[in-house]
Amino acid sequence: MIDDAGVSELMGYTVLVAVVSIASVALLAGSMGTLSASEKQLEFQGSAASLRSFGDLMAGIIESNNTFDTAFEMAVPSGYVLAVRDRHDDFRSMSIYSNSAPLAYLPMGSVALDSPFRSVIFEGGAIISNDTGLVSSEISPCVRAAALPSGRKALYFTIVSISADTYIGHSGPETMYARCVSIKPLAFHVPAGSRAVIYVRSGDLPAWEEAFERCGLAVTYENGAVKASSTEVSDIYITYAEAEIHE
Repeated sequence: MIDDAGVSELMGYTVLVAVVSIASVALLAGSMGTLSASEKQLEFQGSAASLRSFGDLMAGIIESNNTFDTAFEMAVPSGYVLAVRDRHDDFRSMSIYSNSAPLAYLPMGSVALDSPFRSVIFEGGAIISNDTGLVSSEISPCVRAAALPSGRKALYFTIVSISADTYIGHSGPETMYARCVSIKPLAFHVPAGSRAVIYVRSGDLPAWEEAFERCGLAVTYENGAVKASSTEVSDIYITYAEAEIHE
């Protein structure tokens, strides 16, 4: 026969076991969540490293004007897709004006490793990562400013556009072939008193905003694009290269 004290002690022991069990389950669930988050972060870092390597390869191909196929191998992480978009199939582009007069329209295209919440993308020669809304440049857009004896400045761009049969690759090993198709030097003069205006349409606008601000341009957002402008720019020089990508 168990008296009241025995019943109380037994109930206390049962409650203690239940609390310890719940705490263990919660601790295990928290650990699994931490491990899953760490794994996803490692996959994201791997994606960024892969696209940085791709960016380095593209820079070498353009610099050497290599018209022969160069193979690039990567492992697309689990949960990601490799999205290759032709410059005419993609919204990413740069438009340049002197006041309202158009000077150039430069479609860019893109190569991206995308997941539902994270992405790393090659666009226009830049490598831009987006980690759940945190945008950063792995390789900055190639936009430079130089002072001129006149007191105004020149802007220098290197823009790489993608020519491709647009396609989607899934998780696993992927081999892409890249070559330089053309390199076009472009030069424009902006008369004194006129305003140079550059619009960039991109999936990750803050990276371009930062690049333009480094050049001393005024930056705003307009109709879903970054708008950079200045009355101090007198000359714009562009190296516009087309690179072909295929499987």
